Amino acid sequence: MRLDLDLIRKLLLIIEDETNGRKAFTYDHYRKALPLYSSVSIDYHLKYLLNCGYIEGELWRYVLDITPRGRDYLDSVRNPKIWQQVKDKIHPLDNITLDIIADVGKMLISNQLGL
Repeated sequence: MRLDLDLIRKLLLIIEDETNGRKAFTYDHYRKALPLYSSVSIDYHLKYLLNCGYIEGELWRYVLDITPRGRDYLDSVRNPKIWQQVKDKIHPLDNITLDIIADVGKMLISNQLGL
């Protein structure tokens, strides 16, 4: 399955809004929160986020919180205007890592700050 970068961003935003490091949410919770996505796709992306160290939890069971690495990524793509600009920049590329996506977001944010 190919990664859906919009789904990754949406999942991280939901996880950030709902978790506090103590209360865990089951995978089923995210399936209900994102009804336009298939359960298989949501499960795959949560597994990916867990395996790459962006979220804490237990595979196939629950999500506890976002890790510092996941928060760093989310902060680089949080703003909807920045996110659209990131997608426009990476569109011509077939494969790209989340680290590069975060770098593009940080570059765009730095440019807006005049750095």
